[in-house]
Order: sequence, then structure tokens, then C-alpha cells
Amino acid sequence: MKKIGLILLVVVMALGVLGVAYAAWSQTLNVNATVKTGELKVQFGPSPAIAAYFPHSLDGSNTAQISAVTGVGTDALTFTISNAYPGLSATIPVSIQNVGTIPASVAWGTVVIGPTGYETQLTVSGVLPAPSPISPSSIASGGSITIHVNDNAVMNGTYSVVVPIVATQAP
Repeated sequence: MKKIGLILLVVVMALGVLGVAYAAWSQTLNVNATVKTGELKVQFGPSPAIAAYFPHSLDGSNTAQISAVTGVGTDALTFTISNAYPGLSATIPVSIQNVGTIPASVAWGTVVIGPTGYETQLTVSGVLPAPSPISPSSIASGGSITIHVNDNAVMNGTYSVVVPIVATQAP
């Protein structure tokens, strides 16, 4: 019985020494930080210029035209071009609205041209609206999207063009 008591005493003392050693080697690190949450969301904004633009004749004859645009209020605009022929070009005014709660920087996403197999028949470029970054609950205007029908396009072709924007948190 004395042996068991002695063993228990030695174990308790060893644990005590380990506790003292751990306390001597450990340090406390206090971190004070502020965490902010918010929503990152941009969309093509309502623009009187874009609303007045459609349907839009590309050649003054109402034959070749951009007949539809969808996506205002989303992060991608889709244009439908009908009766297109080589050499036509259109520049469409756009604005971008920050409907999120944090400042956002925007960039053009990957443009998709349809139908499949006709991607090289159009060239799409754009100018981003200013200012950047876009403050929450504000609209950046003065941007544009230019669609050019290339020389290899088919006569009276019909195309769809999807132009997305991508948002990142502004520094």
C-alpha cells in the first residue's frame, strides 16, 4: 500500500513540475482586430442613354440593328444583333452601379459571342465607367461597349454578344 502511495505522490509531483515548466515556456499573445462584413455586388446600371439606344440601327436603314439588350440590373449585358454585315460598328453607352455595401473595383469579364463557331466574326471592346473604385450605392457612368462586325462575317448574320463585369473588393 505504501508503494502505491509513493508512486501516486511521485506522479503528482511530476505533473506539477510539468505544469510549472509549461507555464514558464508559454506566452500569451493578444490580438485586437476589427472585422467588417459586407456585400460585394455590382450590376449594369439603369442608364437613360442605354434605354434610348435600343432598338438601334447600325446603318441608318433600320435593316442592320441591335434589336435587343437584356441584363440591365445584372452583371452581364446580352446584345442581339440582326442583319449584320462586314464593317458595321456600334458603341453602346453603359453605366455600372454598386448595389453592395463595400467599395468595388470592376473589370470586364470574358465576352461570349454566339452562335458557336462565329466567335471571330465580331470584335468586342469596352471602356470602363469612372470613377474606380465605385462607392456603395453609387453609379459610375461614361463607359461604353463597342461591337464591330469583322470582314469575315456572313451577310445578314444574327449574333448574340454577352458582356459580363467582374467585381473585386477595392482596397
